[in-house]
Amino acid sequence: MMETEQSFWKQLNITCRNGMVYADDARSILISIEAFGTLRRDLIKNIGLDRMKAFFFRYGWQIGWQDGEKALAAAFETLEEQVKYGPVLHSLKGHVQASMDHIRIVEQAGKVQQFHMEGVWRHSYEAVEHVTHLGLSDVPVCFTLTGYASGYVTRLVGDTVIFKETQCIGTGAEDCRWVGKLASEWGEEASEQIGYCQEQPILRELEVTNEKLLEEKNHLAKVMLVHKMLTEEIIKGNHLDSIAQVMYEQTEIPVLIENIHHQPLAYQGMEQERLQQEQQELINRAVRLEKTKWLQTASCRRLMSPVFLQGKKVGYCSFFLEKNQVANDEILTMFIERMCSVCSLLLLNEKTKFESTERMKGRFLDEILSGKYADEQEILKRASLISFDLSKAYYLIVVQYEVAAKDIKKELTFYEQMLETTASFFKEAGLNALVGQRDSAIIVLLSEPGGDVSTLCHAFLKELSNRCFKVECQAGISLKNDRILHAQEAYEEALTALRMASRHMPVVSFESLGIVGILINSNNEAAVEKIAKYTLGKLYDKLDEKKIELLNTLYIFLLNGGNLEATADELALSVSGLRYRMSKIDQMLDVSLRDAEATFQLLLSLKSLKSIGKLDW
Repeated sequence: MMETEQSFWKQLNITCRNGMVYADDARSILISIEAFGTLRRDLIKNIGLDRMKAFFFRYGWQIGWQDGEKALAAAFETLEEQVKYGPVLHSLKGHVQASMDHIRIVEQAGKVQQFHMEGVWRHSYEAVEHVTHLGLSDVPVCFTLTGYASGYVTRLVGDTVIFKETQCIGTGAEDCRWVGKLASEWGEEASEQIGYCQEQPILRELEVTNEKLLEEKNHLAKVMLVHKMLTEEIIKGNHLDSIAQVMYEQTEIPVLIENIHHQPLAYQGMEQERLQQEQQELINRAVRLEKTKWLQTASCRRLMSPVFLQGKKVGYCSFFLEKNQVANDEILTMFIERMCSVCSLLLLNEKTKFESTERMKGRFLDEILSGKYADEQEILKRASLISFDLSKAYYLIVVQYEVAAKDIKKELTFYEQMLETTASFFKEAGLNALVGQRDSAIIVLLSEPGGDVSTLCHAFLKELSNRCFKVECQAGISLKNDRILHAQEAYEEALTALRMASRHMPVVSFESLGIVGILINSNNEAAVEKIAKYTLGKLYDKLDEKKIELLNTLYIFLLNGGNLEATADELALSVSGLRYRMSKIDQMLDVSLRDAEATFQLLLSLKSLKSIGKLDW
């Protein structure tokens, strides 16, 4: 059914009575688009763009809904004719020049199953005024127009229809293009427009906001109270166990504080067996966090947050909730982050005390090795002041390491980390140790441990390698000594043993050196070198790089009992290459390598030279 434009004007039924304008017997007003643009600008400034969008969408929806009711009362034969009437009526009201390009309506049993409509809006008053007052936008701005079309068609169809702009004059396009579909066909794409229709009145929203603010205030007050309680535990001089206990009492949720290697430092509210299961699962998953995060484990939900100390991650705090346990995730996050900050403060305090004590112990050890004290009782008395018993038997361990970086600042940082790791290792092992430094080496005076000291040293070097950037270290161990006044002799023994250490044998005890160690330790270095030089002959005369390489080859060959294959493997040589080297060595020696006594003397000489530092491989 086609109508002329003139008949549509008649349908608007605009009249003037008693100085007032009426449209269909409803009093109306005429407003310029400039005034509307000013209103739009002021609303954005006062209530914000998001609320203004919802406001104008609902405003347009209401106008469209009312016009839809009029269309239902008009003499249209089909739903499609009623829908097509909308763009014409919209244009006649001066909002826009609207035209339709495409329409498709699928009905079944009196209900619209599919709806699709496309068209163009030209000279949109909304877009023009938005650009005039606010400039170009990043998103379409015709909220009243989309609201009008949505409200109009929704009233006719009987199901929610949403219209959206695909391009807009307000974003710089030549005209506005639009698409209308059922809300169910849009899916999540229309969630914003549907939200406009469901938005609460601003007064109710203010009430809700006020309620939320009050709730947040109460939550914050509780968090601050708990934070104060945790801080008081530090002031009292308590440790991590007290922190975990206070947090558990306040939340009634299991709490864990662990180090960076997921070893528990303190926990409350859960059995040890279950804790071990949770920790093993975490280790298997190789979890590494830089911020607070919820984790789903096999048996529960776990809120986990890292603990930082001086910019370095040193541990984690965790809450454990049952899978279906209801809790306020936001306030729990606030709790755990406050707990992490308190743990950082406590650990910093403990670290400062620990480092101060270790520095004092290191100076004391250096004084002992320097022979400052002549009276053993004075040493024992001073040791008692730092709770260290030097009346028991002890070992001296010297650990040598090499820093690849030549940067002095990096080297100092590395050295501090080595000392800290050393002190922590023996403390965690429950052993009494004085840790110091001499000549770029770490010195450890270890009160006699319960087990084998060599095994302990291997574990210690492995820990250093793991924590200190895979550094390679070597260690020498003195004989067991029961007189602290003999500490300097023990230090020399450890140094002698250290010279015999290598990458393949990183830990050497003075005891394992046998007669070589005794000879060297008797201050006969010059005589030992003279005998060794005589035994090695031309091979040790006028040393250069090639001869040092041959001496190393001979040393490895003798250590392997003359086994060519084992020697070649250790030196990363072919057997033929090794045979060539051995032939050159044989030519320089005055003895036969098949003579057992001669090979013994050669090995003894090489070990002696290595012990006094004349050979360094």
